Amino acid sequence: MNQLKLFLEVFWHRFNQNKLTQAAGSLTYNTMLAIVPLVMVVFSVFSAFPMFDEATGALKAFIFTNFAPSASDVVGRYIDEFVNNSKQMSAVGIISLIAVALLLINSIDRTLNDIWQAKNRSLVFSFAIYWTILTLGPIFIGASIAISSYITSIKVFNDGLDLPFGLQLLRAVPFFLTWFSFTLIYTLVPNTKIRIKHAVAGALVAAVFFTLGKQAFAWYIATFPSYQLIYGAMATLPLMLLWIQVSWVFVLLGAQLTAVLGDIRQIKLGELELAGIKGTKE
Repeated sequence: MNQLKLFLEVFWHRFNQNKLTQAAGSLTYNTMLAIVPLVMVVFSVFSAFPMFDEATGALKAFIFTNFAPSASDVVGRYIDEFVNNSKQMSAVGIISLIAVALLLINSIDRTLNDIWQAKNRSLVFSFAIYWTILTLGPIFIGASIAISSYITSIKVFNDGLDLPFGLQLLRAVPFFLTWFSFTLIYTLVPNTKIRIKHAVAGALVAAVFFTLGKQAFAWYIATFPSYQLIYGAMATLPLMLLWIQVSWVFVLLGAQLTAVLGDIRQIKLGELELAGIKGTKE
């Protein structure tokens, strides 16, 4: 009981100290600016690998469904138009779009380092990491989506049969990929040493909230469509903003949990005092 009280006390203090809801709002703004450049970069990398041709459609559906689960068709159509228009841009315009995408990654990096109170990396090292994420990230995403799409398209999963437990687990592959992705983010992005088991625990919580939140959000929009009466044709934009905001809150909560588990360990080892955490300026 004392350990639970200590955990809740530290978590609540860190939550207020790091202003997670404000950080999620900032990341939401940056995401809206960078979503078209990011999609453009991802699909450009895909075009260099013929093996991902079949996965491109599945990736689009995955991205649009996760960013706007209630209006994925509308958002997908608009983003497709933006990406097609970007192909006619000059070299300067393309460089500008890539710069915006890099700024989003930099914003994520700084936000997570603030949660762990870690120092930011040098500019050169940071640029190398960001460029690696932009170039190799799409390959990892494409492989993951291709695997998920293949598994979910297998006929045996669509026949309504009672499947063995092992095959039932395959249906959860998208969730496990989300969990694995969050674990990588919490382990590699902060500029400090992170214990794997802490990252796994934080990523599990974030993946559960993200998956359940997506389903709940889509259900709410389908059940209570009053937003269309208020916003009309503009309804897609506030819905997309709201979902991206909620998604970032889940991601940052998982990161905060991972960091707090590290704080609790340091307190138990005598390397950190609770009074020192409370005395930290908010």
